[in-house]
Amino acid sequence: MGGCAAAVKRRGGKYFIYGTGRKAGRCYTENTRSASCTQGWERDAYNFYQLGDYHHEMRVRRARHLAHQRRIAAAKAAKARAHRARLARIAAAKRRAHLAHLARVAAAKAAKAKAHAHHLARIAAAKAKAHAAMLAKRAHDEKHCKKDKKKTMNFGFLNSHRDYHCFKV
Repeated sequence: MGGCAAAVKRRGGKYFIYGTGRKAGRCYTENTRSASCTQGWERDAYNFYQLGDYHHEMRVRRARHLAHQRRIAAAKAAKARAHRARLARIAAAKRRAHLAHLARVAAAKAAKAKAHAHHLARIAAAKAKAHAAMLAKRAHDEKHCKKDKKKTMNFGFLNSHRDYHCFKV
């Protein structure tokens, strides 16, 4: 329709009709004195335009098109923001799950270390008790050996166990 308006303007026209429907794209200059068309209107598949009206309509269409493009861009931006927010929520959930897993692993390791320390303490207590019993037996044996002046205390093995015994000298 822009080419039609330009052609009418080049020929010095002020009014034109532009085809719609089966007559779409057809363009004719209208030689009338006013936009009210005092000669009378015909019923046909044409729209009537005044050159000033056409340019105004084109500005309106352009403004509508730009507004539509801005709405589309805003919708795309909102969709992208929503997608980024969703990805951020997923990443945060994964991060929380990973931190929870690390906490569970650390708690399990701490419990295992505590049990191991308790086990080592029991072993150390048993060794200390056995060592104290051995020292008590040695002291007892030394006392017994000192009564008999002919025996002395020596370190020896009896039945594959370390032990202190009195031997004759």
